[in-house]
Formats: sequence, structure tokens, C-alpha cells
Amino acid sequence: MPDAEAQRAARRQVADGFPIDPDLAPSDRGEPSGAHRPSTGRAHRAHPGALAAVFLGGAAGTVGRYELGLAWPSAAGHFVTATFVINTTGAFLLGLVLTVLLERFGPTRFLRPFLATGLLGGWTTYSAMAVDAAGIGRAGHPWAAVGYVAATLVAGLSAVALGILLGRRRFPRTGALIVRVGQAVGDAAPEVLER
Repeated sequence: MPDAEAQRAARRQVADGFPIDPDLAPSDRGEPSGAHRPSTGRAHRAHPGALAAVFLGGAAGTVGRYELGLAWPSAAGHFVTATFVINTTGAFLLGLVLTVLLERFGPTRFLRPFLATGLLGGWTTYSAMAVDAAGIGRAGHPWAAVGYVAATLVAGLSAVALGILLGRRRFPRTGALIVRVGQAVGDAAPEVLER
């Protein structure tokens, strides 16, 4: 049973409007929750099935990004529309998917790693954005390069906010939010806190 302070911290985080990661315990080093307590123990290790889900999703996302880049080429030194669209749609989908998965469905062992970390992680490419910006700058357009990076970041942040908003409106909570508070990593039954 989680202690009262951990429950209050989890409720504060829900009130702050940030999704809670139900897959990790507050004592896990990787948990960014309001109830986080640093642990001196060993860090959580990924389940082999979750790693396979990340691998399969990443492969699919990377192939999709590669194919869109081939289908939508840009001239060297110009705004790279394909990369911009890929990163913006990826940010939107990440906000939507994580909001729906974390706030509506609760812990999932394979779906979140497949969709969020794998598929959308493979789909988005901020490293290509950086290379594109450097190419625009080398072509003699340094301010266009800065504008490209700024436009990508602003569009990405706006898209993720829109994804979160749409996820919350289209798939509202059903009366309880499933959160993992004060349990050992690997426990099957999460703690349920009423809103």
C-alpha cells in the first residue's frame, strides 16, 4: 500500500495535467513522476518482449520515414518539407498516443514500447533536422536554417499539445486514473486512485 505522501504527490501530478508513467515505480531511477524518490538500487531492466516491440516498431517507423523522404525530395540547401512533416506528425501522434495509452488504458507491457518508443521513435528524426539545417546554412542561408529549426520546434510543440488535447477530449478518463505508486517494478496489479 503506497504511503500518503506518495498518493498526494501522484494526485498533484494528475492535477498538473501531466500524464503519469504507469509502467515504472516511483523508486525506479527512470520514473519522472511527482512521487519520484531516488533509488540506490539497481535500475529497471527492460523485458525482452518489450525490447522486441521497440525493435519491430522502430523498424516500421524508420522504413516509413525513409520511404516518405524518397517520395518527397527537397533541393539541397532548401527547406526540407518531408523532415518537417515527419517530425510534426510524429510529435502530434506521440502526444495523442501517450495520452490515450497512459490516461485511458493504463499500463501496457508491449503496446506503448511498440507505438511510442519504436514506431514513432523510428518515424521522427531530429538528427536529420539538424543535418538539414546545417545544409541550409552551408548553402548561404544561415537565417533560413535558424528559421527551419525554430519552425520545427514550434510546430512540434504545438502538435504535441494538440495531440494531448485531442486525446483527452476524444478519449476521456472513465472515473479512475491508473497509476503505479510505491510498488516494486514488475508488480502486475497497479494502484488505482480515484480522480
